Amino acid sequence: MESLDGEVKHVVVSLHNSSGLTILGLSLVRLIVRLLYRPPAFDKTLSGFERFAAQTVHALFYLLMIGMPLIGWAIVSVGRKSTSMLYLVAPMPRIAFLSALPESDKGFLHKDLVFSHTTGAWILFALLIAHVSGALKHQFIDRRPQIARMWF
Repeated sequence: MESLDGEVKHVVVSLHNSSGLTILGLSLVRLIVRLLYRPPAFDKTLSGFERFAAQTVHALFYLLMIGMPLIGWAIVSVGRKSTSMLYLVAPMPRIAFLSALPESDKGFLHKDLVFSHTTGAWILFALLIAHVSGALKHQFIDRRPQIARMWF
């Protein structure tokens, strides 16, 4: 996205930011549902390591699904440009205490936030690969119906 220019960059960044806030809202709803309703029990054939890995990956998913949009929103809030639009309709709201920081602080914070957001994206990508790989392994190698367990 950073290599884009002009109107194309404005549209792509605005849709990216809008998607992030949508993901934040949906993730919070999902977390509430997850806290209210217990998931099905783990398959008894899973090893202790597999249970630990599954719990760790799921916890990191929730952390990143909520943390990544918040970091992105913080990036917008400390940014110098106010061109980002929410769903291309209204200006993207800023986090008040971040946008009120002195400009010198915003520059350093912006760089750190962008690094964190980029690193989080790669971690989320790796977790997604691990999650899908684990599900496929259990389904097709172990011959356990794990995909059905994850479905509705």
